Amino acid sequence: MTLLGHALNLLAVGIANEGRNHIQIRGLPRTALPQDVQRAVVQGRLQGVTDIVLDYHRFLPTGNAWLKLSSSEYLNHNLRALDNATVSSTAITAASSEAPPMPNRMRGLKGKDYAAKRGYFDGNGPRGGIKNSGKNVVIWGLPGKMTPDALKELLSDFHLAGTEGGKTESVKITSQAQLSYTSPCGLLESLDPF
Repeated sequence: MTLLGHALNLLAVGIANEGRNHIQIRGLPRTALPQDVQRAVVQGRLQGVTDIVLDYHRFLPTGNAWLKLSSSEYLNHNLRALDNATVSSTAITAASSEAPPMPNRMRGLKGKDYAAKRGYFDGNGPRGGIKNSGKNVVIWGLPGKMTPDALKELLSDFHLAGTEGGKTESVKITSQAQLSYTSPCGLLESLDPF
């Protein structure tokens, strides 16, 4: 490629990235946590990263993540810094991206219960479609007729942190998509084993 062709290619990429403030990372290990991506951000000296969001399919990691930037000015610098980056010794790729889809609104235990009954908890998308990342546990393979109260009894040795009026949140998920692959899941908010 000639020097002029290379310059035109860089100009086209710059125009395509104009106004974007997200980077999509692909090729993460399935065991990667947001903290692992954070380490790569620090090691690569990325600038302006305000949020790290992992992508899920049926509550299982897909190996993709999004970095939110405070300004699109940091995009090109960060993409260059991620060229040869690794996470947990696995090479990753990065590209500019539109914002990831936002999860449905759920307010409190009643909102989550309503969403679970309507099949809104499918575990797909950023953070598995649940807003408060890192504070949820998904348990599958439970008997289909197990109630949230029975699950609380089963996990009585753990300290379940209450979030709403001192009540521990537990929501049973029974969406059609999950019934074809696993038995209904129990979703526990703020499971703290200490």
